Amino acid sequence: MDVAEWENRLTDTFAEHGVVGKNLAPGFRQEQSYKAYILRTFHGYDVLMTCFFSFYHDTLSIATRQLHEEGSLRDDEAYRIIHLIHVANFKSFRAADKTFLSGYPLDAVALLRDLKDRAVFLSAAGQGLSSIDDLCRILPDDDGEDALTEERLNAARSQRMKEERRVLNLMLRSGSGLSAETLRELQRWERLFHLEVHGSTLTRASVVKQIKQHKAFSVWPLPEPDSAAMYMCRAGEVGWMLMRTLPLLQVRAGAFGDEWSHKWTVLDESFRYDAELFGKTGKQIAYAVMALLDKKFPFTPNTCYAAEA
Repeated sequence: MDVAEWENRLTDTFAEHGVVGKNLAPGFRQEQSYKAYILRTFHGYDVLMTCFFSFYHDTLSIATRQLHEEGSLRDDEAYRIIHLIHVANFKSFRAADKTFLSGYPLDAVALLRDLKDRAVFLSAAGQGLSSIDDLCRILPDDDGEDALTEERLNAARSQRMKEERRVLNLMLRSGSGLSAETLRELQRWERLFHLEVHGSTLTRASVVKQIKQHKAFSVWPLPEPDSAAMYMCRAGEVGWMLMRTLPLLQVRAGAFGDEWSHKWTVLDESFRYDAELFGKTGKQIAYAVMALLDKKFPFTPNTCYAAEA
């Protein structure tokens, strides 16, 4: 069987009036309806996150131009890695938001878990609590070997994971110096990410809730405010964390200009306002995240990249 025969066999078996997937069209329309529901119902979220993505995009464009123009950065491996991490973060965040707007908010929450960790690691490196080299290690440190073997890759992975655990402990767990109440809320916060990443527990629970409320079952997305709110709150928190680390892309204080600094400040205040509104609903995690940002993400528009980080 060649490729053409393989394709034709599938088409002949599943096509309806010459079209494969015709029965999926109502579901695709339902996904589009979910996006319209979100944009219509949660306009504030849409404005905040569109501004965030626009600012993130422009910041990466400026940083890329700076990377080409500043000769000293071309051979600075740590800066180049920070830049690449942020490019990957932007892509991953866009993937999460597209997943959310297609009607799968809890699957999108799972995609945010890694972004949350990447933000923590960037902040730790920016404060000199760790280094980009240690957090992004590909080969083991100072083992005197050159060959790229499976054993060496596994050793590097073990070193990297050990450093990640150390940094997470320093930043948002028992070694952070945060209050006991804040730590309890952050533990619950991390557990929510874990439950969805491992086993899609939150998604399964939402399906059970859907059946109980609607007395029906649908494999396609239905407007469900609680699941939508879960994603929007986590996206706001993770977006704020990442935005706080963007000044680390400046080669010197103020390098991105006054307009960029003003936009950063407006976004920072807007994310805080959003968190405060969430906190006023009785959700203590909002205040825990604000405490985390205030103590563990102490960056401003005047912060800049330091080679030793």
